Amino acid sequence: MLPNTKIGFLFFALIYFSFIIAEAWYSKKKNLNLYNYKDSALNLFLGLLVVVTRIFFDVILFSIWATFFHFSFFKIDNSLINWMILFICNEFIYYWYHRFSHHNRLLWAIHVNHHSSTKLNLLTAARVPVFSIIIQGLFWSPLLLIGFQPYMVFIILQIGFGLTAFQHIRIMGNLPLFEYVFNSPALHEVHHANNPEYINHNFGLVLSIFDRMFGTLKSKNENIPITYGITNNINTHNPVLVIFHEWIAIVKDLGKKYLRNN
Repeated sequence: MLPNTKIGFLFFALIYFSFIIAEAWYSKKKNLNLYNYKDSALNLFLGLLVVVTRIFFDVILFSIWATFFHFSFFKIDNSLINWMILFICNEFIYYWYHRFSHHNRLLWAIHVNHHSSTKLNLLTAARVPVFSIIIQGLFWSPLLLIGFQPYMVFIILQIGFGLTAFQHIRIMGNLPLFEYVFNSPALHEVHHANNPEYINHNFGLVLSIFDRMFGTLKSKNENIPITYGITNNINTHNPVLVIFHEWIAIVKDLGKKYLRNN
């Protein structure tokens, strides 16, 4: 984590955990069963693991981006209009990064630990894919080559991820007017569902416009009970298995393919 982002991160963490406490209290009061101890502990562990590893990897990522920026075609200044353009560009790249992460098996192996919980609550947002930063560096590099400054890309990306943490709240319903432009907790709830009719929808970060544009927007149907997790739930809270289970499955499938062909 870069030094000048520490205050922002601490401020975000204070608000985020305050909301988690409020949601957990409301869940207990209304017997909603949104949280359980093992799942929550695993989410916290994965979140802390990502924070610790990114202290190191963010510096490397920023250095690589600085190199890309050095060879950029233009040098884009930090005017308000350019921040707005960068915001839209970030949304577009995230949409395709996220969509590919659900359709490419290697990218899914990185992303899947965010979806493997059978619970959905604000703490699920801490269940960040551990190795995602490696792929993010590649997907976002065109912005640096265009000429957006590394710190601008870094800030806009962190703001986007910070806002999406609150999409995991469970005590809100559909917001039709809001959802015409923005991603909402109800839309993101659909994204986390493993119901056949809901799988592979709502890939947006802050905005829903690219889901609407590319045909992947799906609203929540209040008459369909949602279940969470992945198609074949792994039913474990072992962090090693949660992080690596899809990689293990890939290796096994490659082994079976090799044996069939020899």
